[in-house]
Amino acid sequence: MLKQAEKQHKKGVGKILNLKTMMWKVKVRLDVITRGHSKEETFETMMDSDTIRNCTTDNGKKIVEAAWLTSMFPGADKLRIKSCVKI
Repeated sequence: MLKQAEKQHKKGVGKILNLKTMMWKVKVRLDVITRGHSKEETFETMMDSDTIRNCTTDNGKKIVEAAWLTSMFPGADKLRIKSCVKI
């Protein structure tokens, strides 16, 4: 039982250390496409450097767009990231 608790504690400590990733404030412009109509959205958010890098590459954009489509824009059919700039 003690060994199991130690393992869980170590896992928890690792997660805390991983959360100390540098975050940047960014301004994102994207098109939200719903039923054939496109609407431009602009917002500011915090991102880590990996997500910012993904927003600037073609393959990475697809990953971020898919994640945001389900979490931030659930009624939309498609997202298209136009720009992602550190501010």
